[in-house]
Amino acid sequence: MVRRVLEGRGDAAIAVCRYDDGIGHPFAFARYTFADLAGLHGDKGARRLLDRRAGDMAEVAIAGRNPADVDTEEDSDRVLAELREAR
Repeated sequence: MVRRVLEGRGDAAIAVCRYDDGIGHPFAFARYTFADLAGLHGDKGARRLLDRRAGDMAEVAIAGRNPADVDTEEDSDRVLAELREAR
């Protein structure tokens, strides 16, 4: 997915994965957006940047559901538990 979103960015400021159920990670950002990224705060900071730059964003189609967003150790524990249960 990372390779696909990087290749799909082209000249856009940002590329995102467009899953069957919405936009999700990974995202790819052009170098000139890094200053904007550095000024973001909180769990949803990048989403606000996506909203501001929606006109300069490429969407890369990825089949399947949006993967879980893992930001904390608790998130990781939850995802690992779900994977164990699915076996």
